[in-house]
Amino acid sequence: MCTPDCFCAQMLDSPDLDQLNYDTFLMAFMMTFQSVTLEGWSEIMMDLERTYSRQIWIYSIPMCIIGAMGLINLLLAILQVKFSEVTGKI
Repeated sequence: MCTPDCFCAQMLDSPDLDQLNYDTFLMAFMMTFQSVTLEGWSEIMMDLERTYSRQIWIYSIPMCIIGAMGLINLLLAILQVKFSEVTGKI
């Protein structure tokens, strides 16, 4: 909410020296990968919230939770398969 002594408006430029955007596939992939690995996801979410909309959390938080759990489960599945190949157990 804006106080009477402030001017409120959305930013026209992308935050973080134009590094945070979904303009190209590569940038969207890099931002999504960084968020899913939980490395600086809150800063990304806050910058996008200030730039676009306060409802960005509807996308960011579920993406981080589901994505991070998915990556952990995938890593564990790969480790289990490789361990069973090495030991000969199923």
